[in-house]
Amino acid sequence: MQRITLAFACCLIPAGLIAATSAPNPDGLSQAELQEAFQVLRTQFIGAQTLDYDTINRAALEGLLERLGQGAELVGATPAKSAPQKNAVRFHAELLPGKVAYLRFADYSVAEVEKFEKEMNRFHDAKADFLILDLRVPQPKAELEAAARFLDRFVAPDTMVFRVVRPSEKTPRLFTSRQAAQRWKGPIMLLMDRDTCGAGELIAATILRNYPAFSIGESTLGRTVEYQQIALNDTVSLRFAAAEILLADDQSLFGKGIKPIYQVIQSAEVKDRVFDATAQAPLQKYVFEQFRPRLNEAALVHDTDPELDYHLARARGETTPYDVVPLLDKVIQRAVDLAVTLQRTVR
Repeated sequence: MQRITLAFACCLIPAGLIAATSAPNPDGLSQAELQEAFQVLRTQFIGAQTLDYDTINRAALEGLLERLGQGAELVGATPAKSAPQKNAVRFHAELLPGKVAYLRFADYSVAEVEKFEKEMNRFHDAKADFLILDLRVPQPKAELEAAARFLDRFVAPDTMVFRVVRPSEKTPRLFTSRQAAQRWKGPIMLLMDRDTCGAGELIAATILRNYPAFSIGESTLGRTVEYQQIALNDTVSLRFAAAEILLADDQSLFGKGIKPIYQVIQSAEVKDRVFDATAQAPLQKYVFEQFRPRLNEAALVHDTDPELDYHLARARGETTPYDVVPLLDKVIQRAVDLAVTLQRTVR
């Protein structure tokens, strides 16, 4: 009976007290103390015979990689055969109703700069009031020169936008803006999520520091680094961050990312479906909801019934477009809503 009471009493210990008295981590140990811990375990632990130097080194590397997170990882020396990749995102530019210009990058490459310039000129000629930059696409490899050229439209010329710091080099590589044919002067909506990385994060962070812009979507992961890969043997390579890209004010986004002002959560599946659909169709269909026509006063005045066709189709057992949940991109919708709100506020 006494043992049962004691066990029950242990269950009543506050969780906060248990957390407060949890085991300390190795961060507070000196080098000598760490070496002593290794030595004691190798000589006095009951399984000391299994703790050879190879085992300890492997455990140390495993712990180090876990602590470095996305800064380093072990990868296959040759690309592994994987499931078929999803369709590549295509560059897309469109002028939406309300003089809202939309532009989505595909890979932030130098080859895309010419397309970007052409569409930005078109938006200027159309006198667009708002610009939505969709940065929710991954980037296989950072092309920093392209990122700097995209920023020419939004940053004053001869402004240092970011720099690359490499431990093996004493002098950082600087990237500055150039004179643009026409600089964008209206408000900007930056769309971002977990796929936004590298150039996308640099573009977003630089614009937010130099321009009246709004960020919408989900937080980025902070992958503003350049990776290098070294083969350890025939099957395993070490992939690690060999250079870091810092903003003009020396701020680092690595591992921190950017938290949007307006958080909008949307599944990656919906976003991918919209991106795939807009490769062949206008974006407008996936932003503005289409409501079923209803009987109203205007219809009564004109002696018509806009609901008749719908009810007849349903009576025949047919499925109409209004019976299917529409595919809509909520993130772009919120950006357009914000543009409309700002437009009405200014007026």
